[in-house]
Amino acid sequence: MPTSGVMAAVSFTGGVTAMSFGVLEKPASGSRTFTVATNGATSGTGTLLSGVASNAQVQLRRAFGDSSNNSMQLSITGVATGHAALTLGSFTGMYGATTITSFPATVARPANNAAGTILRIGATLTYTSASPEEAAPRTMTFDIVAVYP
Repeated sequence: MPTSGVMAAVSFTGGVTAMSFGVLEKPASGSRTFTVATNGATSGTGTLLSGVASNAQVQLRRAFGDSSNNSMQLSITGVATGHAALTLGSFTGMYGATTITSFPATVARPANNAAGTILRIGATLTYTSASPEEAAPRTMTFDIVAVYP
């Protein structure tokens, strides 16, 4: 499950929806890619055998009474897959109606209301024939960092 970090007066609320890649077919040799887009669509050379692939989602809200600064920078840091044969990268985002093609990205601060703004995150998993075969889902993590001046 992704983790979330926060700096300044933006809060991550409403829980975090974990990104999932489902169960992917292990290649006999070489590597494969499997991308989950911000809208949940999938692509790449990997084959989904079972389960559901889904993007990550988090709700961002402005701290109560905060009206300063109209922009912030969102970054993805601390990416960890737990295995050298797995690489998670090429992160993209959809922040409200704003498309983020790469991180870090400068966006408008979240709405100053209870609903806030939803951040959807997509990414590409690259995996090789050396990938582990596991009975339980592997937990891969990354940090979402929101900073504003």
